[in-house]
Amino acid sequence: MYWLTFDRNSIPLLFAYLPQDEVREGGMPGEWLRRQSTATFRKGLPEGTERLGHDPASTVGELAGIAEEAGAEMVVLSLTQRAFFSSKWWEPLVLALREEKAVLAVPMGPSLPPSQGLPVAYWTPTDLEEACKSAVSQRRVVEGEFNPLLGVVSRQVLSGLDPALPLPRLLPEAALLGRVMAAGGVVHYFEDFYSSTRGDMLPLIPGSPKRVLDVRCAKGAFGRLLKDRWGCEVWGIEIVEESAREAARVLDRVEIIDVEAVSPSWKGLFDVVVLGDILEHLRDPWGLLRKVREWLEPEGVVITSIPNTGFYPIVRALLQGRFDYVPVGLLCVEHLRFFTKGTLGEMFEEEGFTVLRQEPQAGDLPEPYLRELEGLTKILPGLDMGSLMAPGYYVVATPKD
Repeated sequence: MYWLTFDRNSIPLLFAYLPQDEVREGGMPGEWLRRQSTATFRKGLPEGTERLGHDPASTVGELAGIAEEAGAEMVVLSLTQRAFFSSKWWEPLVLALREEKAVLAVPMGPSLPPSQGLPVAYWTPTDLEEACKSAVSQRRVVEGEFNPLLGVVSRQVLSGLDPALPLPRLLPEAALLGRVMAAGGVVHYFEDFYSSTRGDMLPLIPGSPKRVLDVRCAKGAFGRLLKDRWGCEVWGIEIVEESAREAARVLDRVEIIDVEAVSPSWKGLFDVVVLGDILEHLRDPWGLLRKVREWLEPEGVVITSIPNTGFYPIVRALLQGRFDYVPVGLLCVEHLRFFTKGTLGEMFEEEGFTVLRQEPQAGDLPEPYLRELEGLTKILPGLDMGSLMAPGYYVVATPKD
């Protein structure tokens, strides 16, 4: 897809959305992410933008020809379906390309390589827009690795490359011609989050576990941490076959099952069961907790990480009439159930557990949000400030006698 538009300095820009990758179901929110990537790429286009009807280019020469025919001086390019864009992400890149005499400008973001990295936190689309505003003036020279699928390049640079070059090689080859700048147009790029190690949950493991079950073990990264630390036996449950096969290389046993549909006969088999951000994805999280209670030995523990819907950025959005899903995080589109500090503890108690620990996860709120909360305390007495400042909770619980 192509659009022709103009920036604030009347420079003609060709927007080209030409994905060269795939988004597989099970590794991230698949079809929804595809739609959101397209929609967020388009939403920042100025009024009067013209949609062009060219066929998708597959080579640099084809793209350069379209840019020349359109009279565009620069090409704003996305070759991925894995990106979630702030609305004006491209403007700082266009300015940096011209003012810094660079051959390529790439965005910044919390999930991009170190040269493009930006330590911002966002939980809702509004937070992402605020992050982009605060980062708009940031620029740095890129040294080393960068994301090769997103950027702004001049038509002149395009014309200087081999016209037969496949599009996935465009940005890496352009980078060889001169300076690459990262500019503060915020983009979140989603890789396979099934590779996460979840090292934040290690301090919750009590004593020296002997046999641990990791439910939705992904590719086994957390289980490998457990084995390296304690030498324990680690089993996994995983519904995505590709991830399960990788997990089986490092764990002692992996079952490829839908944990809601199948209930293995593992009575009293584990001293620890780990539920790392899984309950909110289930139709019946209460039913899984009943199964876990049977799988645990009498003195065993279940360790859980779960988002907090009472976190202030979510409450703030609700007060503004919004509840927007995002590709991953507290409002992940794959979440089916939502919990708060109080309802989370109650769920464990109702399903036959005693809660040993319930601890908030760390989440630094932007300064404007903290000022808003301070104002709310003056008009709404009795606010649970701890809950409002916690993006999630860790719970450690044991079966009741």
